[in-house]
Amino acid sequence: MSDFEVVAAFGIALLVLLVALLLTRKTKAAPTKDQDKALIDDSAPENAILVDGSNVMHWGGEPSARVVEQVVIALEREGFVPYICFDANAGYKLSGHYMKSWDIAPLISVTSDRILVVDRGVVADEVILAEAGRRGLKVVTNDRFRDWTVAHPWVKDHKRFRRGTWKEGAVVWRSGRKR
Repeated sequence: MSDFEVVAAFGIALLVLLVALLLTRKTKAAPTKDQDKALIDDSAPENAILVDGSNVMHWGGEPSARVVEQVVIALEREGFVPYICFDANAGYKLSGHYMKSWDIAPLISVTSDRILVVDRGVVADEVILAEAGRRGLKVVTNDRFRDWTVAHPWVKDHKRFRRGTWKEGAVVWRSGRKR
């Protein structure tokens, strides 16, 4: 075998190895420190309620931390302990840059341990529905979660949701099963 053939065979073997490594590589990024925690741990109070922060921040139209803050305050007045989950892009929508839970916390007057900003590539709806389903909690959102009815059949139970809007600077809760 000539030197050229040895080098060519070695190069092909390296190329095959590289392709095999790329094909078997896990594409999901490792969780960050913020993502390691569950949205609600097992010591959470019985009156916990989940807030779909990425949905609620749009209740007044443009994304607003104030709307989320006022929803949290309204829920606390009713005796709930709100836990808020945001999509990874929430910070960009609220302030033009990426934000973690501890960055959003002061904007909505909630401690960061009650906020979860999911990692990029993670669907916040899935986290919200998994937590609500596991713990039997209500969810504050206007999302109908139609794409999730197979994985989470309980989303058809409209009593599990608090829906609302932001009108003239105040939270207005919707009643009934409006579609």
